[in-house]
Amino acid sequence: MIDEVVSAGVRQFKACEVLRLSVRTIQNWRKRPGQGDLRRGPKSAPAHKLTDKERAIALAELNKPENAALCPGQLVAKLADEGKYLMSESSMYRMMRQEKLLKHRRPSAIPQDRPRPEAKATRPNQLWAWDITYLPCGFCQDSLTNNINRA
Repeated sequence: MIDEVVSAGVRQFKACEVLRLSVRTIQNWRKRPGQGDLRRGPKSAPAHKLTDKERAIALAELNKPENAALCPGQLVAKLADEGKYLMSESSMYRMMRQEKLLKHRRPSAIPQDRPRPEAKATRPNQLWAWDITYLPCGFCQDSLTNNINRA
């Protein structure tokens, strides 16, 4: 289709712009005729893809109560210490994303009302407070005025 419009006098980059393709993509397609559109990745699964059984084992290990508070990086390290290797950390994150498990897997603690500590001074210099509020002082104003007058 691009060759037809280019032969009719349209510039190739304009034709690619209309089709939302880069000129480089067209060049790559011409270098590899017959392979089709490879922009969507490979059409076959990787050779080292987890089987359904391996995936079920990993999910069972991930959802054990003792592992509920561990992130995938910690779980992979813990399993490695035990001499088990199920998958890499990135594969575990990918599987959790697909299974919609990327959230806290342990119920949150019930919120508790805790009283605020109140400090009471019974003598001078017993309590100190700190504040970063800007308070202009006479010295600051005088030095600012002097610097402006010198300029």
